[in-house]
Amino acid sequence: MRSDLVGVTSVVQSPDASTVRPLGSHAVSFTVRDAAGNETIVQTSVTIAFDRAAPPAQVTVGARTGTAAPGAGTVGGPPAGTVLSAFGPPAIGDFRDMAARVVMLAGRTKLAGIHVEDGAGAGALPAFQGGAAPGIASADVTFKSFLDPVIAPDGTIAFAATLKGAKPAEDQGVWTDAFGPIALVLREGGGVPGFGSAAVKLKSVTSLSLRDGRLLALLKLAPAKGIVTAGKDDVALVELDGTSSGTVLLRTGWDFMGSKIKTIATLAPALGSAGHGRWHADDTVAAKITLLDKRVFVVSVDAGTITVLVRAGEDDPGLGIKLSKLGVPALADGSMLAVQGTRGLPPGPTPDTANELLFLVDPPALVPVLHGGTSTADPNTVFSTFFDPVANAQGMMLFLATIRGNGVKAANKTGLWSFDGNTSTTAKVARLGESAPGKDGLALADAVWSGFSSYALPDGAGAGAVFVAKLAGKAVTAKNKTGLWAADSTGTLRLLLRTNQALTVGAGTKQLASMMLLNAPPGAFGARRSYNSTGSVAVLATFTDKTQAVLRLDVP
Repeated sequence: MRSDLVGVTSVVQSPDASTVRPLGSHAVSFTVRDAAGNETIVQTSVTIAFDRAAPPAQVTVGARTGTAAPGAGTVGGPPAGTVLSAFGPPAIGDFRDMAARVVMLAGRTKLAGIHVEDGAGAGALPAFQGGAAPGIASADVTFKSFLDPVIAPDGTIAFAATLKGAKPAEDQGVWTDAFGPIALVLREGGGVPGFGSAAVKLKSVTSLSLRDGRLLALLKLAPAKGIVTAGKDDVALVELDGTSSGTVLLRTGWDFMGSKIKTIATLAPALGSAGHGRWHADDTVAAKITLLDKRVFVVSVDAGTITVLVRAGEDDPGLGIKLSKLGVPALADGSMLAVQGTRGLPPGPTPDTANELLFLVDPPALVPVLHGGTSTADPNTVFSTFFDPVANAQGMMLFLATIRGNGVKAANKTGLWSFDGNTSTTAKVARLGESAPGKDGLALADAVWSGFSSYALPDGAGAGAVFVAKLAGKAVTAKNKTGLWAADSTGTLRLLLRTNQALTVGAGTKQLASMMLLNAPPGAFGARRSYNSTGSVAVLATFTDKTQAVLRLDVP
């Protein structure tokens, strides 16, 4: 063995230790040199994650009504004495940043705005009514009103707003800080990035979704003779990757598979899971498109390339069956996708639900994983019909379904189930008529589930089902019948929040009257907003005294 005794003279880390990295796994290398010039490179990986809270869920009260608006009385801020008055449902990023539409009071004057709050609780108002609108040349044109913002995992935001002082045909736009300081990226009556023609003008924006560095916009184009015809080719899905650069991903009127695209379903709520961001993952977007010849396809679009994943209306060579209907897709990580469909079968003497299907798609594989008649996790019952499923990057699927079998009746035929694509196993999450768990994971006394409002399946390590549901039973009243449940990092289902619950707000205690989350607000119909990939859920809480607060719940 040979060695030297000259000693180490330097150790260089790449990236530098001061570099801020996002959550997840990152490669790190160390270059070690000695006085003789010998050099060795050692590589390892570092995983950055938030510690999951110990049970029960930790509730953090963020911005609340009656408190001072951020920046009130300062240059560029709202008037002195302005206070927060009401909120829209908040959106939350992976670093626990939250963003919400806000109403403020400056004396008796109401002011709309966009309120953001970082993970440490520091608030800011990047835009508010009467304030200057970036990208607008005239000082007489200011912000007037706002739709609910969207937030990316990295904490950047985007929002649609209306302008005061602008012409009616030019008074709406979209702003974002995804590409630097907050900038105007779309404006009514202005050009649309990606079209390459100044003659193509924006009419309106239907829905937005934001991932790190990529903003999706489903929009309508203004009619232009010979270029855009209303009702034929005036709907487009555009991906922006800069303040003035983008790509047209889909457009009605495009030639496709021997026909033309008639409708595009994307960035929209799905039945049963209105608040799940199912359409947009990383650089990929999913859509359901219908052609003029009535054929229906589920496709993914990545960098402008359209890939057919599932088709209806014709024999599918991968399945050997004809699909008559398709639901809307749920995209997880750019590859894994879940979708509900129906296949045509000969009619029988009794109703046959075997035509109901759920698929997991991991291109190029197309796998029908469950169908009507498949055994459930409950004895002597089988699945009957399925609602649109949701999926996550861990290969899991969550779905609402009805069942049939011994003891099944209207009051208990519907439930939530999960499917693990890694092990091909199905598990029951919750079922109507069964006891609901409390914060400790143990059954609540005299309280059973009576309805499911909305559900989601976050990404991230230890992630599980998150859903809003209603309760019934002897211990349930109109005041405490709504709850929020989530599976913790060990898989235990726990109650996170329930109406009529007492919460510490400021220096006092308030009773929760209602909660809002997992919904689909206008302008952000299909965007993830109420949950993140690091174990947190954002809630708009309204209390019995009519005040409101934005809450962050950290799931154990």
